Amino acid sequence: MSFIVVAGLVVCTRWSTPSIESLSIINNRHLKTLGRTMKSYSNGVNSRERLRRNVIWKEVENAYKMPEEE
Repeated sequence: MSFIVVAGLVVCTRWSTPSIESLSIINNRHLKTLGRTMKSYSNGVNSRERLRRNVIWKEVENAYKMPEEE
């Protein structure tokens, strides 16, 4: 009976250890790519926001600009 339990534990540890390592490797890769995509997405959002602010600022400047004398 004890032999079966020990064999089961050995099989479990043999099977679980590589899967845990591979999972951590996969997770690291996914986290890196996820970080890159999040960074690029936030950069895109920031640049879009900057463009929008510039456009609004230009419109405000144009609205309050003194009429040019001809």
